[in-house]
Amino acid sequence: MQTATESVATSSQSKTTTFPSSIPDPQAVLKRAAAQARALQSSRDSVPSKPSPEIPPRVVRAADPTDAERESWRECERVQRAAERRTDQLRLAQARWELSDTPARYFDADLSKLDPNNEKQKRVAERMLSLIDRPGMLALVGPRGPGKTWLSCGLIREYCRIGRRAKYVRAKEIFRQIKATFARSRGEESERSYMETLQKQDLLVIDEIQVRGETQWENDELTDLIDTRYGNLLTTIIIANLEPKAFVASVGESIASRMAEDGGILICDWESYRKNGKAQPADPPERDSTSGKVQFTPVCDGAIPKPVGLQGRNRYNEAN
Repeated sequence: MQTATESVATSSQSKTTTFPSSIPDPQAVLKRAAAQARALQSSRDSVPSKPSPEIPPRVVRAADPTDAERESWRECERVQRAAERRTDQLRLAQARWELSDTPARYFDADLSKLDPNNEKQKRVAERMLSLIDRPGMLALVGPRGPGKTWLSCGLIREYCRIGRRAKYVRAKEIFRQIKATFARSRGEESERSYMETLQKQDLLVIDEIQVRGETQWENDELTDLIDTRYGNLLTTIIIANLEPKAFVASVGESIASRMAEDGGILICDWESYRKNGKAQPADPPERDSTSGKVQFTPVCDGAIPKPVGLQGRNRYNEAN
């Protein structure tokens, strides 16, 4: 039988032996923590302050261009924009030319290719070219053969060169087209739309004015067309194989007075190019092998000229 003293000792001894052995020694923990702190500080000190040359930084700033480089870039942009504008001008000029209804025989008409020995022709061409800057109404009258239609188609070419609308039409065709609209159904071209097309052209050439019925209806339609264009400051060329007095009698006093105020009558009475054999017909136009349509010749060669008269135009072309 154990005494009380022995029981207490035994109890104390059992508590000491049963203390959990999994709790680490505090001194060992402190030592391990100090070692880890020293290792972390050592690793931080070993990191370089700048990135290694083998590993480039994530963001690299490009060097600023020099003034010469900036100017070179600006010049390239200017050249590119100029080339784009020129391409657009050429396309517009060609489109205007193809819509002008210029007869294929006069595809080669060009007011820079006049007869060097014909001073009268040159003065008429100069007067016609002045209409580009100051619109007006002119009549080319005289016998057949001096090249009135050729000169007028040359002016059409000049208008197309600078992107303006121009159209060639025979007087008889105007009234034929108007009459054709009477039998058309709704939705097709009407008389009004056809006449508006003629009224809005920057240049309208009406050929063979004497070849018409000269009825009151035709005279009224013609006068209305001319008066509309006169009021809108648009250029009109009328061609007639008549003497001046006969021309005035044919078109009437109203049109003749407008023409006297806004342009005049030019007499083309030099020798006929048809009779003396100098007339050079244009080469037959090329046609599309599939559709058979006439292939229009380019209206512009090189830089688009600025037609300010024959001498001024030649100087412009030489400079460009």
